[in-house]
Amino acid sequence: MPLDAEHELATTALISIVSLSPGTLCAELSDDRRSLLVHVLDLDDEAALVARIKSRYETPLKEIFLCLPS
Repeated sequence: MPLDAEHELATTALISIVSLSPGTLCAELSDDRRSLLVHVLDLDDEAALVARIKSRYETPLKEIFLCLPS
């Protein structure tokens, strides 16, 4: 999953939230911190899951951490 969040704490929070969500686990963060490998137990539509994670979790986290320095 490509990441848009630039703040380290936003990325950390996103990893925790996704891992705590039933049926998902963050398996790896890329070296450049721009993508996240998410293990999913029951996946019907990859694009829909990525869109849901981005809209439900990543976008609000980006807004919360917008005012903090990276």
